[in-house]
Amino acid sequence: MGARTSILGARPDRIAAEAASRRASGIAPSDGGAGHRDAVGSRAAVSRPSDLTSPPDPGRKDPAPGPTLGLVLAAGAARRFGSPKQVAFFRGRPLVLWSVHVLRAGGIDRVMLAVGAHQMQVRAAVDRVVTARDIVMVPDWEEGMSASLRAGVQAAAQRGAGAVMVVLADQPLLSDRAVARMLGAADEDRSASVLRAAYADGRPGHPVLLRADTFDQVATLRGDQGARALTGVQIRDVDCASLGSSADVDTPADLLRIDVDPD
Repeated sequence: MGARTSILGARPDRIAAEAASRRASGIAPSDGGAGHRDAVGSRAAVSRPSDLTSPPDPGRKDPAPGPTLGLVLAAGAARRFGSPKQVAFFRGRPLVLWSVHVLRAGGIDRVMLAVGAHQMQVRAAVDRVVTARDIVMVPDWEEGMSASLRAGVQAAAQRGAGAVMVVLADQPLLSDRAVARMLGAADEDRSASVLRAAYADGRPGHPVLLRADTFDQVATLRGDQGARALTGVQIRDVDCASLGSSADVDTPADLLRIDVDPD
């Protein structure tokens, strides 16, 4: 049987002879790894694909933002109402459900619900409509609206949201068309960090859309502050004057009034 060959096909005696010849001539053998040594013994760089930087692609776009999630603020004590207004019925449905449904009908698939003072009653009212994983607990709800907003925005960020659409749990006359218009405006104009619905005489109201670049500042809000307290951000009002009403309910009399006179 002939001389044994390596897995590369070369005979071992020939490989040894060639290596000895290279040493005699002052040429270092290849180390077979990431580079070779030159005549003075320093390692010469070997180009790898990871070492090469591709020129920027002028047609490349920034990654798409995360989804817009809905957020219903329903953590308040409703002291002026005298009972949990979030579950008071209006036209056959608890108030909180009107807010959840208007977001969904307007084009938002995932809706979160911030609960606090009357959490058991509120959760029961949305059973099988809002999943348990989208119930956001607000332990410091007594602080005011900022506590609910902080908790909700933090939950949205944890879910990878690119924006959050905020409504209150006591606004049964909100229109899904207003929600849809807000989403459309947000897609058309990405320069504004805050978009808010504007009604008669330009009065701002809900829904309010907060982009992810506001989330850090929302986390600093305290007391009964809402998105109006944000500073240094571009705000755009979206005309929703002909699309429902953002009137809220503070007392039982308010509930009766908006049922008769929505304006």
